[in-house]
Amino acid sequence: MDDEGRNLACTTSAGGYERLLAIRLHIDESGIDNGPLRVIAGSHRKGRLSAEQIGNWNKETSVTCTVPKGGALVMRPLLLHASSSCAIPKSRRVIHLEFASAELPHGLDWHDRVAAEQPDSVPKSDKVVTGESGR
Repeated sequence: MDDEGRNLACTTSAGGYERLLAIRLHIDESGIDNGPLRVIAGSHRKGRLSAEQIGNWNKETSVTCTVPKGGALVMRPLLLHASSSCAIPKSRRVIHLEFASAELPHGLDWHDRVAAEQPDSVPKSDKVVTGESGR
């Protein structure tokens, strides 16, 4: 909620979300019987969807994402996704990280920020380097 009592998840446009990148680091295996993530490939390209739009999406096209212990799954958070039910009781620990290049709206701020380093300016030179050992 913001200062005016609005639920930001409902009022924020897809503008910043489409550039988010999520990385899921799997501490445990996410096998077919361990409740793996299911995704609908390409659904993130439609932007933020309403509950009705999501309900109308063809779930038959979902893809099951199995990931080995120590593996990583990289995805866009707007990608329609859900966890499958576990067929056997087994740990499925995941560290879920999200990265963005955009600022947050409505005066919100990221908990942690890593500034991109700009390369030092390279002085211009008259010398042209080619891939042929300088010939």
